[in-house]
This record gives sequence, C-alpha cells and structure tokens, in this order.
Amino acid sequence: MFGHGGSSQTRTKGRFPRDGLGSPNFLLQLRQPLLGGGWGPGRKGSAEDSQGTQETKRLLSPVAMGKKLVMAQRRGETRALCLGVAMVVGAVITYYILGTTVLPLYQKSVWTQESTCHLIETNIRDQEELEGKRVPQYPCLWVNVSSVGRWAVLYHTEDTRDQNHQCSYIPSSLDNYQVARADVEKVRARFHENQDFFCFSTTRENETSVLYRRLYGPQSLLFSLFWPTFLLTGGLLIIVMVKINQSLSILAAQR
Repeated sequence: MFGHGGSSQTRTKGRFPRDGLGSPNFLLQLRQPLLGGGWGPGRKGSAEDSQGTQETKRLLSPVAMGKKLVMAQRRGETRALCLGVAMVVGAVITYYILGTTVLPLYQKSVWTQESTCHLIETNIRDQEELEGKRVPQYPCLWVNVSSVGRWAVLYHTEDTRDQNHQCSYIPSSLDNYQVARADVEKVRARFHENQDFFCFSTTRENETSVLYRRLYGPQSLLFSLFWPTFLLTGGLLIIVMVKINQSLSILAAQR
C-alpha cells in the first residue's frame, strides 16, 4: 500500500503544474513576444517601429524629395528676385541723387575748352599780402600763365576759385602752418619743372582764369555713373534669369 502511494506522488511531481513559473502557459507567454505577439507593451513598441519605418520611407520617396527640391528652388528664386529688385531700387536712388547734385554742376561748368598753358611766374603769398581781413592764415600759391594768347590766372579746381579768388592753390592741411608751407613749396617746384601743361579755359572773351583740373568734367561724371549703372545692369540680369528659369520649369512640368 505504501509502495502504491509513493509511485502516485512521484508521478504527480513529474508533471508540470498548471500554474506557476514552470507551467506550459507561462512558457507560451515567454515565446509570444519573440514571435511578434507578446505582451501589450511589446505590441506598442513594434507598432511605433513600423510607423517610423513607414515615415522614413515616405520622406525618402521620390515624390517627397521632388517636393523638397521644388520648395528649395522657389525659396532661392524668391531671394534672387528680392536681391535683383533691391539692386534696381538702389541704382534708381543713386541716379536721382546724382541727377540733382553732380549733373547740374556739370551742365553749369563753362570750362570746356582744353588748351595749353605756359608758366609765367609763381608767388607764395602770406596773410599780410592778401586783400581782405577775413582771409585764413595759410600760405597761398599764386600762379600766372599764358593761355590762348592772353595772360590768365591759374586755379587748381572750380572750388579753389570759389573759396579764395586770390589763391591759385590752397593747401590741404590748414591746421599746421609749417606743413601747409611745405605743401605749397612742393606744388610750386612741380610747376617750375613742367612749365608747359594742359589746362581748361572758357570761351568767354573777358575771362582771365583757367583751371588746372576740372571737378565736374566728363570723366568724373562717368566715374560717378559707373556704380549705379553696374547695380542696375546686375539687378536686371538677375530678374531676367529668374524669370527665364521659371518659364523653363513651367514648360518642363507641362511636358
């Protein structure tokens, strides 16, 4: 009797219990996550991974890449158009400023006849030798020349004559008398080295003044108009190129 009971207990211990860590149900639960099923959190992570993979494939698809290229091209065209319009507007403003300042001075300038001047004499005048009480304290270079068969006074530029009609050359540095004196002496020595030089005179009969250099001549006007012309041309070229590119893109899309 005792032997039969022992064999029954042995058979009971050899079987898997229905509940617990060693049960068949627990082993199946361990295998289900490995097979793609599994617990709730495992299913959620797998769904998120698949959704991320689909999103990556969608972003890397040819259609998405084409849309990104089109958007980048449109942004580049917009920036190029803004740059071209800004250049054109800047050129127009510069033309307006030059037309109200430099162009009238060029039109009013009467020093249009280029001739040859011959040096007669030069003299450096101090303040005591100049007429007038409101003359600044600086050395003044006085130059007499012969031009077009008559005696004339040489002025450096138009502004020199307007500042002081008693000086042919006004030094640039007026704060230091010694520096100004050295500058005037240097200019005087250059005139004595080259006694024949080109100058600008007027067609007026009673005019006894000539200019060494014109501030508002054709060369200065062309130099002033160079940069606004460059801006205008560059801006128009950018706008035309952008419009041509847009037209070609439309034609390519229609085909």
